[in-house]
Amino acid sequence: MKPVSLVFDYPVDARVGVSERVSERVAFGAPVEIIRATSLDEVVPALTRVDALSKSGKWVAGFVAYEAAPGFDASMSVRGGGEMPLVWFGAFDGPASIERGPTAHVEPPLFHEATAEPRFLGDIDRIQEAIRAGETYQVNYTTRLHAQFDGDAYAWYEQLR
Repeated sequence: MKPVSLVFDYPVDARVGVSERVSERVAFGAPVEIIRATSLDEVVPALTRVDALSKSGKWVAGFVAYEAAPGFDASMSVRGGGEMPLVWFGAFDGPASIERGPTAHVEPPLFHEATAEPRFLGDIDRIQEAIRAGETYQVNYTTRLHAQFDGDAYAWYEQLR
């Protein structure tokens, strides 16, 4: 059996209750091509390549990072990203079969907040002041979390799912 790179679980019927959730699983093994963009000027060409591969019959799966927005519109402003690419897609000949037995319990990693508490509290104060001043009505404040994980990623995914 080939190693699995990506697994997608799609709800079969949205009317099924949470406790009875049923999903269709689509998995992909090793990609035949990887398309990635690490700079803003690579974003559109990368997605053009993804589109061409899809139209040629390949299955493509991946992501476009939030930080890629200025690659589409230079007026968009985002904070610098981390080590993740702005665009990452794998191209596949088709879905892979996935046959895995029961998975063992995985001890989740311990996540650490990357933003120190004084900075976090100051950011929240500035956001609340901007709302009071009418400069904005909503802010989606996010922070990075860091963790080290050395276990079976698939088993952890199954446990989270």
